Amino acid sequence: MKYFILIMMTILVLGCSNDDEDLVSSGSELLGGWGGVIYGDEEGTWSAVISDNGEINGNLKFANSSRTYSIQGNVSKTGIVDASIDGDSSESNFIGSFSEGECSGIWDIEGDKGTWSGRQTYVSSGQSNSDASTYNEFKITNGTYSYNSDWDQIIDNNFGSDYRVADWSDLESFYKDGGNLIGLYNYLGRTQYNNSIYVKRNGRQFYSSSRAYFASRHEGDVPDSFAVHDDIGNNILSLGSWHGSNYILAIRRDDIATGLDEDFNDGNYSNNPNWTVENIDDIPGSIVVDDNYVKFRRTGAGGNGGGIYLSKTIDIALRENTKLRFDVNPVYSDVGNGAGWSNGEYPANVYLYLLDSSNNELVLRFCYNYRGGQSKYEDDDIRVVFPYCSKNKWLRKEEFIIKDYFPQAIKITKIKIGGNGWNFESLIDNISIQV
Repeated sequence: MKYFILIMMTILVLGCSNDDEDLVSSGSELLGGWGGVIYGDEEGTWSAVISDNGEINGNLKFANSSRTYSIQGNVSKTGIVDASIDGDSSESNFIGSFSEGECSGIWDIEGDKGTWSGRQTYVSSGQSNSDASTYNEFKITNGTYSYNSDWDQIIDNNFGSDYRVADWSDLESFYKDGGNLIGLYNYLGRTQYNNSIYVKRNGRQFYSSSRAYFASRHEGDVPDSFAVHDDIGNNILSLGSWHGSNYILAIRRDDIATGLDEDFNDGNYSNNPNWTVENIDDIPGSIVVDDNYVKFRRTGAGGNGGGIYLSKTIDIALRENTKLRFDVNPVYSDVGNGAGWSNGEYPANVYLYLLDSSNNELVLRFCYNYRGGQSKYEDDDIRVVFPYCSKNKWLRKEEFIIKDYFPQAIKITKIKIGGNGWNFESLIDNISIQV
């Protein structure tokens, strides 16, 4: 009887609506996240976001099926929703009404039908138009999976080859572009404080052999016992790692792939990937991996200049937005004149060796110091200097688009990291090239 009454009420509301009625807009209390349950021929859950352009976008998940359906449509100023499921309005519908924090309606898809109901999970008076459409790039598995299971295969089985396991950097980019992380988690059904989802970091699943990465919803309040590897927006989300089971976050594939990533969490630089030591001078320096970063140190040099580096030969074709990312810390340097009398000696350096279409070599170098220095821009040799960094302090998430410096470059052939000068020390970590 309840099922019948709800259907009749929904039909009555829709029948009285005006086709020309304006859609919900900025300032409405309806804007934000909604979610709830579905009943009928199938049972499950749904979540959606209403944005200030009048659109509703979300997901519907059946408990007995691995498939996730999309919800797309419009909401009027009076809260009437007229949406389709998986974009097929002729075969599927998600219709009903939203009012005063509660909602209900009817659904049908592929011959199955039933009712849905729910509540508002968060309010957003200024929801960005881009948020709801961007949410649709993400999906979450219906079930939980072990930290050491094959995430890539699971995502392929659940969502097909159009999706991959989401990376922490995807969430960083989403936030940097103005995305609402709390809205995203609500959309995914992770509506509670401390809810988490498995993600990769720089393409890697594991922090250690017994701990996999996950992104936890902390809303700025991190539990005392939580080990934070990284955070977004002052711990709106925190990156952690642990064993156990969790949901896995997926994102629609695009042209982005990781051409190189190195976080030194395996405790060495000689395996996966394998780096080559370059000790330039007769007074060698030392290279050690310590606390999941690499340390370059040179002592006893007096006024003798020289360098100590790790290098790796690579073959990565450049695209317009290929990025170099890394963390760096210029700990110490005593070279004369702050950066040498030719402004070429720095405790922390990251080099890229490039080729243009005529096979001419181009050298791009990023240098970090706390004692001065000077950039250099030549046709085939660019030195970008950050001369007055804080001494012995990490600079996190340094990011550069390579073609901003050499538009004619078509390929990266080598990367080199390390320091040069007299006596110096520097730390480098989390190096990646995103193609």
